[in-house]
Amino acid sequence: VVMDRKEATIGRLNGKRIEVINSFESQVPSKHRMGGQSARRFERIIEELADKFFVKVGERINGAFLEDKRLQGIIIGGPGSTKNVITEHDYLHHELRGKVLGFFDVGYTDESGLKELVENAADLLKDIGLMKEKKLVDRFMREVSRPDAGLATYGEREVREALKLGAVDILLLSEGLR
Repeated sequence: VVMDRKEATIGRLNGKRIEVINSFESQVPSKHRMGGQSARRFERIIEELADKFFVKVGERINGAFLEDKRLQGIIIGGPGSTKNVITEHDYLHHELRGKVLGFFDVGYTDESGLKELVENAADLLKDIGLMKEKKLVDRFMREVSRPDAGLATYGEREVREALKLGAVDILLLSEGLR
């Protein structure tokens, strides 16, 4: 998610591909020139409009990700501290708030902002991939080490046979294979 007070774009990272789910602009005015009591009134109106926009952003994020069983985490980007607002208040569903992995500064809040966000979060995303691989390898090792041979097999001939029988749920391949 990339956002500021003027615009928000929600996307999904699938492998190396970024799919834009939703992009929308706010009606929040940026600056005003009123003075005196009018300045406070306009400031209050601007804050109310910003709050409504953040509610809308939260609703769109909830709608996009709450039921997504494949969701591994959410990263949020934007300029300054605006990106933090979405989790500091109750704009996000509590289950999704717990899946926010980090916040990153980005210069744009459109599709190019999503690309910049993924670049800025590269180390974090790499760690998520490594953790997933580690869990799979740990599961494989537990199954192989069971006395009854468990639910895992290894070796080219054994794996090919399991594939022919349709008995493979997860296939782990070494990057060193030819």
